[in-house]
Amino acid sequence: MGELGPLGIRVNMVHPGGVATEMGAPGGAVPQEYSKAPLGRIGQAEEIASVAAFLASGSSSV
Repeated sequence: MGELGPLGIRVNMVHPGGVATEMGAPGGAVPQEYSKAPLGRIGQAEEIASVAAFLASGSSSV
C-alpha cells in the first residue's frame, strides 16, 4: 500500500477481534476466551463504527 502515498491516497484498515452483535452467541453468552482479550471483553459495534468514521474523516490526516 506504500505505493499509494505519493498519489495522496490514504489506506487504513480496521481489523477487530470479537464484536458483540445480534448474530453473536444465543442468549448473549460470551465465550470464556474473550475475558483473555487485552481489554478483558469483546468490542461493541459502536466502537468499531467510531474508529471507521474517524479514519474516513479529515481529522485522521497527519
